[in-house]
Amino acid sequence: MNSGRWPRGFPEPRISCVPDGGEARAEAAIGLAALAGVSLFEWQRYALRATLRREGGCWSSFENVWIVPRQNGKSVGLGIRALAGPLLFGERLVIMSAHEWRSVVELFRAADDLLASSPLRRQVRRVRRAGGEEAIEFTNGNRVRFMNRSRESARGFSADCVIMDEAHTVTSEQMAALLPVMSAQPDPQVIYACAGPGPQAWHLSRLRSRVLNGDTARLGWLEWSGDPDGDIEDEGMWLDANPAAAAGRQRLERMREERTSLGFDGFKAERLACAPWPSEMEGAYKLFSPDDVRSLFGRPG
Repeated sequence: MNSGRWPRGFPEPRISCVPDGGEARAEAAIGLAALAGVSLFEWQRYALRATLRREGGCWSSFENVWIVPRQNGKSVGLGIRALAGPLLFGERLVIMSAHEWRSVVELFRAADDLLASSPLRRQVRRVRRAGGEEAIEFTNGNRVRFMNRSRESARGFSADCVIMDEAHTVTSEQMAALLPVMSAQPDPQVIYACAGPGPQAWHLSRLRSRVLNGDTARLGWLEWSGDPDGDIEDEGMWLDANPAAAAGRQRLERMREERTSLGFDGFKAERLACAPWPSEMEGAYKLFSPDDVRSLFGRPG
């Protein structure tokens, strides 16, 4: 695979919104990864530089979205952002969350293993490994807390940064529980990440509509995906939708096997991140039952 295919050494996002601002904190986070022995892919560095921009003493973007197909290294980039907050940026609490508890455990284990095997272990005061209480506390008193999402998760906390993996499953109840934990912070940031849209991705769909309509104030969006109206058999599109392909992590031979095994719709969703996005109107209709609709319009059953 020729990494010279793309001018920057990797495919840029098909849809993106990157705010203006300085990249000093991003470079510090990238340096932290190197100190921890993590060799970031070019796309991960790009995502950190896009997300960690500063302007006027604040984050350029409050809400940030990373969409990248599975097995491209998304969790590693998120982990570096999570650790950089307490260690470099003075964030007292960073919350990392996922929909499935097993995903939360994997995020925690990855961070724990990274710290234990690097010079950063000297910055760790204690690690809580009890089920449901997973957290890493550093010698400066700052913490990263790991939790799965629910309508009650994070209530009672006050966090500087919330990172939501598997964000295609985020519900309005979960948002109501998580976003207010940052309301008292002077400069909070939230990052949503997922491998593509899902039928319940209402919140991300609203943010995506903002990007497409040019309403991008304090919003960052990075979407590596295939064109849903393009040629599904175009292998060039497969490579462009998977930014780690430039580093050899995603191989064309394996993608061909997945195309055969997953079928048309499955391949579009899992490898190209271009399954249909739910519309806001479609979501609104699901709030009402057929009886509710008939009653609203005065129609007999």
